Order: sequence, then structure tokens, then C-alpha cells
Amino acid sequence: MRKILHILGLLICCVVILHANNLAYNEYGKVVASWALGDEFGIYTSSGSRIFFGVKEIDSKNKHNAILDGYGWKTVSNSTYYGYYPYNTNYVSNGNVMTALPVSYIGQAQTSNANLDHLAKYDYMVSQTTTTETEASFTFAHYGSIIRFACYVPTEMTFNSLEISSKTGEDLFTTEANMNLPNQTITSTSKSNKATLTLNNITVEAGDSLIAYMMLPPTDLSGKSMMLSLNATDGSALQTYIAGVNIQAGKVYPVSIGRENYFKLSATSTSDDNTEEVLSLPVGLEEKKTTAQITTATAYATDFMPDTENEMRPFLLGDVNFDGKVNVTDAVKVTSHYLNDTTDELDFNVSDINGDNKINVTDVIGITNIYLHTE
Repeated sequence: MRKILHILGLLICCVVILHANNLAYNEYGKVVASWALGDEFGIYTSSGSRIFFGVKEIDSKNKHNAILDGYGWKTVSNSTYYGYYPYNTNYVSNGNVMTALPVSYIGQAQTSNANLDHLAKYDYMVSQTTTTETEASFTFAHYGSIIRFACYVPTEMTFNSLEISSKTGEDLFTTEANMNLPNQTITSTSKSNKATLTLNNITVEAGDSLIAYMMLPPTDLSGKSMMLSLNATDGSALQTYIAGVNIQAGKVYPVSIGRENYFKLSATSTSDDNTEEVLSLPVGLEEKKTTAQITTATAYATDFMPDTENEMRPFLLGDVNFDGKVNVTDAVKVTSHYLNDTTDELDFNVSDINGDNKINVTDVIGITNIYLHTE
């Protein structure tokens, strides 16, 4: 979506086109950030007054470094500043924005296979710095996390959405939140039992993989089971389960579903929009322009690093012995565990079929039903 911002008042009606920072996934599992000309950063002083910067120049040798132009606004030396990205005109009306900066993860939409462009809108970044007499340098840290899905597709399909949902219906996913810039914490204001990524009718040929990216805020999903659904335009879906981990800020979590972690093909109800948004904003900032005082600042964004200690592991619900299928052997193993004939530790993600945090005869029945209804 392209956003055109009409800046009124002190900036004398200049028009700024907002771009998004570029993200690229490389062979080492990192997502590398780089700025784009026109990117906008909101900056707050410790007193709460507001200014904003735009990317004037990009470092030709290091693309994730940028030089920011203060648009004529003066900074105060030896003062603390709090930075955030992306700048959003809607925040201006919120008088408590420095301690309650609104963020949202709703509406993520990927336009093509393996494309990351949609993430920039949700790549909330924060920084804190103390200015010198002539310059401010901001190091922006990513506040969100990226889940990278690489999903083997057995037959040609066209997909319109990807969903991860709680097996138990628990509201695991923060959809909207407030961020406190001084202490860089986030407080959820809205949660849901699922997170959705719209796929723009992405067609994947048989034997190829759908590569999809979803941004989430830091969330402890340790011990949680989630259903992964790839919903196709014909009403069918590829479904499996994934085991959650502690999702941490600034990290990438790859989930790979291949032939050994096959999807179950199931029918779903079919369900079933590029708009241009024009915003108008009168700017009235406390720190006013003074003669020939142009503030220049440098900024750079850290890269998303792969989390090598945690793994978002796919599994088949009921596949207790992890042999890639659900059958009577799994039911027997759960029965033996339930009757205390064995001391084998069972994985609750896989064995607790009904999600009641207990492994008992109900789960044996659940595994049996899965086995009997598996094609």
C-alpha cells in the first residue's frame, strides 16, 4: 500500500512519499534490514516534545546505515532522545504516545512467494541516544520477531492465507499493543487465538515450497501447540501442527515442513482488495526551526538473527513415536503411559490430543479417531 502524507503548516505543504525499509533473507538464515530514501522516523525528547526525521542518504557501503535529515529541526546537545520506526501520522493525536505508542500486527499480506516487503510495515524498531553538540546517532533494534515458513506443496495449489492458531483456543497472539519508548516494553491491548497472513493468490507448483513470512511481537509460546493451515482458493487446506518456543525480539524462527513432516489435506469453507491512503496532518511541534540550524543524525538498524537454540518444530498430532504416521502403535504407547506400565516421557504437544494438559484415556480415543479417519 502506498501512503501519501500531506505535511501542512511549518513545512509549507511539501509532500513526502513514505517508503518501507528493505528486508532480505540471506543464506545464513538472517534477515538483513536496509533503509530506503524517504523512510520516516519519529523522535521524542525526554521532555516529551516530538520531532521527526527522514532518510536523506543511504551509506553506499553498508545499506543498513542511513543519514537522517532533521528537516530543519534543532536538537539539544547532551539530551536524551527516543526513536521509533515506522513514523505514523496517526500517532500524533495520541498525547501519551511516548509511553503508549500504538502498534498493530493486523493485516499482514504477502504479495508473492518468498517476498518480504510486507514485513517492513510491522517492523517496529526502537532506539535511545544522547546527543552531542552537532549530531545524534540512533541504533534501531527490531522489536518484533519473524517466523519463516518453508512448506512443501505436494500438488499445484493457489493459496490465499496462512494461519497459525492455538490448538486449545487460547488467545496466544498479540494483535495490537502499546509500546513504552523509554523502557522499550510492550503491553498487549488485544489478543487472538490465531495469527493470519494474507497470501495474494500465490500459486505453488507441485513439489515446490511455499515460502512465507509472518511478523509477531515477542511471545513465550513454549509448550504451546498450534495448528498451521495453508488455505487454498478452492476451499481446501494443508494442515499440520507446530510446537511453539519462546519467540524473542530481533530473531528469525524457520519452520520447515517437508515430505517427512507432511501436511494433511482437508476441506475448508471457502472465503472469499490495493488501496491508496491519503492522510492530512497539521504539524505543530514544540522544537521549532531556527535560522540555519539543520540537525543531521545517523541511524542504522540491526539485523534479524536466526535463533539457533530454539526450533519451531512441526509434528503430526497423535504421532507419539514420531515415525511420520498416526496408527495403533501410538495409541498403545499412550495407553501404556496412562496405565503407568512405562516411564517413557511423552511429548504433550503430540500426545495431549484435546489440549487439557493431561494424558489419559481421552487422548487414546482421540488418537484412535485420527487413525481411523486418516486417508
